[in-house]
Amino acid sequence: MKTKTYIVGLGCRRGTTCGEISKALTEAMGKKKVAVIATCTLKSDEKGLLEYAEAKGVKLVFFTPEELSRIEVPSPSEKVRKHIDSSSVCEAAAILTGGRLVSPKTIFGGKITIAVAEPLKPKGILSAVGIGSGAIDQITENAKFAILSSDTVAGYGKYLDQIPSLLKGKKKIATGMTHEVERCRLALDAAASGKNVSVVCSGDAGIYGMTGLLLELAEQEKYKGVKITNVPGITAAISAASALGAPLMNDFAMISLSDLLTPKQTIIKRIRLLAASDMVCAIYNPRSHSRKYLMAHTIKYFKKVRGKDTKFGIVKNAGRTNELTICGTLDHFPEDFVDMSTLVIIGNSKTILRNGKLYTLRGYKIYGT
Repeated sequence: MKTKTYIVGLGCRRGTTCGEISKALTEAMGKKKVAVIATCTLKSDEKGLLEYAEAKGVKLVFFTPEELSRIEVPSPSEKVRKHIDSSSVCEAAAILTGGRLVSPKTIFGGKITIAVAEPLKPKGILSAVGIGSGAIDQITENAKFAILSSDTVAGYGKYLDQIPSLLKGKKKIATGMTHEVERCRLALDAAASGKNVSVVCSGDAGIYGMTGLLLELAEQEKYKGVKITNVPGITAAISAASALGAPLMNDFAMISLSDLLTPKQTIIKRIRLLAASDMVCAIYNPRSHSRKYLMAHTIKYFKKVRGKDTKFGIVKNAGRTNELTICGTLDHFPEDFVDMSTLVIIGNSKTILRNGKLYTLRGYKIYGT
């Protein structure tokens, strides 16, 4: 049977001897095995502590005062704060090392403080996985591996329905649209309990996906130790550009016209700045049944700034078997064809439509010397 080990957070006055530390730890721990002693970086040259660790074969871990100050502890001390800009050394260090306090700060001999923690159960890995269009042949091998290696897979129900072959034997966390925060919290809870979790997103999880929200929520103390990775996917702008030709050959920008999380006036401001920039523009979430104004305004403003002969490309269901494409000039832009399954690309002054292919000149000189 494996011997249970403990983490000791320790603070001490300058000049504390190895013998004094040994006596305090013996009194505090008895026969319990100490695996790690954690303290402040200011003690990295404390002779007595170094001698004790070497003699006992105990690992030392050091944290900066700034790192220690971020941890909430049961026994904060203003006296300690005056010396190191943190209200705790022993308790904060024990917690930071990955422990759950089982014995709060105790003072030994008037010069040594000790807090005891037991190691927490290892946290799982949470992977934010982009699945592109959802078609199996459009999902990268790394993304497939991440999903297949997971115990639990979370996602918008519609996206999970697209990858049934990857979900056999997996626990599923499926929530509807607008329930992204709930979905990410449930995924983080599963990872915090030791499960390996994938959160699947269409396109790339770091582009209008869930990675940012996961990282934001993971700042909470209860998710400390959960490792979050981002597994890239093929975002809609790339799939759509490939279907159209090569419209993203030079500088381009991506913008979402959804005003659920971004105020409409902010989107309008960005549209106008983009129109003036002469960058090719890839437009996500362009138009819904209840939100038609922003797409109409975008086309009207781009025509005003770039001219009615500016080229565009529309791809519906990019990367899927029912993919449809339309190209033309803004003067004949088919707004009614556009919906939430559509990606719109508006070209710049160097974008050409020729032989059914939409492409943007990169600037190479191909004629003459």
